[in-house]
Amino acid sequence: MTRFPLTSTTLVLLPLAALAWPLIEVVKPVEMTRDPIVEPAVVGTTKRADITLRAAHPYSSVEVTIGNSVCKFSADEDYREIFFTIPESGKITIKVSAIWPKDIPETALLISLEPDHLLSRSFTLWGTAKATQEFNCQWKVPK
Repeated sequence: MTRFPLTSTTLVLLPLAALAWPLIEVVKPVEMTRDPIVEPAVVGTTKRADITLRAAHPYSSVEVTIGNSVCKFSADEDYREIFFTIPESGKITIKVSAIWPKDIPETALLISLEPDHLLSRSFTLWGTAKATQEFNCQWKVPK
């Protein structure tokens, strides 16, 4: 035993304290951050959506109409943004018109509508040379 027990005890505990400090930083609880709550579709508000086209054969042009909003795609485009308004019923009608070159057989065009904070919808348009079709979809609108 040494003459100064306080000194010997301090010398032993100092390295342990030096190791404990970083461990306390690692073990202490971390504040969790949550993602913002996804807001439901609000009646009469304008929503932004992405429209993506996937074609079995190259098209000449495609026109997508949702309410008063129109998106025109040329042959080299397959992605666009559109802004549309959701009515009180939550139902919207999407009109798609496509034109293909004359030498293309019957083909398919997949239209994907991905609105912000809402479920995405996909529709398939079949046709030759020129095709037009209306698609209906609905989102739940809170009362």
